[in-house]
Amino acid sequence: MPIDLNRFIATFFDEAKEHLDTIEEQAMALGSGRDDAETLNTIFRSAHSIKGGSGTFGFTQLSEATHEIETLFDNLRKGKGKADAATVRVVLDACDVFKSHLAKLKAGERGHDPAMDALVAKLKAPAAPAAPGEAAEAKPTEEKFGFFDEPAAAAEAKPAHPMRRASDRKDEKYGFFDAPDASSTEHNRRKGDASSIRVSVDKIDRIVNLVGELVIAQAMMQQSVATQAGKADERLAHSVATLDRNTRELQQAVMSIRMMPMEFVFSRFPRLVYDVSSRLGKKVHLRTQGNETELDKELIEQLVDPLTHVVRNAIDHGIESPADRVKAGKPESGSIVMRATHRGGSVIIDVTDDGRGLDRDRIIAKARELGLPVDESWTDVQAWGLIFEAGFSTAKEVTSLFPAQWDPKLGIHVT
Repeated sequence: MPIDLNRFIATFFDEAKEHLDTIEEQAMALGSGRDDAETLNTIFRSAHSIKGGSGTFGFTQLSEATHEIETLFDNLRKGKGKADAATVRVVLDACDVFKSHLAKLKAGERGHDPAMDALVAKLKAPAAPAAPGEAAEAKPTEEKFGFFDEPAAAAEAKPAHPMRRASDRKDEKYGFFDAPDASSTEHNRRKGDASSIRVSVDKIDRIVNLVGELVIAQAMMQQSVATQAGKADERLAHSVATLDRNTRELQQAVMSIRMMPMEFVFSRFPRLVYDVSSRLGKKVHLRTQGNETELDKELIEQLVDPLTHVVRNAIDHGIESPADRVKAGKPESGSIVMRATHRGGSVIIDVTDDGRGLDRDRIIAKARELGLPVDESWTDVQAWGLIFEAGFSTAKEVTSLFPAQWDPKLGIHVT
């Protein structure tokens, strides 16, 4: 009986995103000098998994482009070249194009994507011409991406690569329902352990609403029993008390399902810091603390944009250039720390950097320029409050990297 692959297409999109996250994470590790065999293997396997899945569903352009990434890192694994900053930049740019292409596919757009053609050309450009004997390996004519085929059948006939274990070839499944890759502990934590399942947010919200109704009904029943105190059976009162306790525990358990660790927010920022610092010619190291601190999913989503502005500003306005830091007696590389902590009944998120700090004179001058009431006798804390005024920015010019934007969540312009 033919198998309807459309049932699995949502899983493909989810896992493709996870593989792209892994590629980005490992590519930035290459940029920091960690070009060991396992890092190269991890990127290769992730690209291979996306290629296999896209081939299964007929996403030809995605399959061809990820094949080029796979080929690039297969050559690096064989010692043909060395991963440098240019390699990292190409891979990160490729991930951006892949994400955009996947979004189009997920929305039902199956037309030709010129951006993918440009990417394939870019990936092929730096490669040296293949020797006659290697031409056949560059693009196999009978590559089997079979979701349900014997895995890697075509590869069995090829000589085994010295850095690739026999067990890797034997158990290759193109990343659909296989166990998480043990080579990346950090990525595994984001995906969840082997016992986790994917559940629609709509289903969770429906359960939360139903439990809320149950709590209300239970409270009404308890009140009815209480009004009949003189007539109530002792066993009935005990049963209602037990029901109350269990209902409250159920409500807490269900509400915790919507809670997500701050790691889901923090994990987006290494790429942002890498991109922004590279464009500005600065060296910045990002550290995160309190990754396990949990917040409701809706709050998690609302935090991303404001924190993005804050981190960008820290790199642009706070962290000095390497030369200026050395002159000031600081390490050449700046540091940004993102920290989430519980304090009372609140979660406090701090973003700190070891840069030059706020320029009081510049802030006061800008405030006067905007006609805001200022006083030289103000304390530093009072002066710092000016930066939260609508439209306030000390940036000398607005660039494409840091455009002035109105943030409705913060109620301020951030530049």
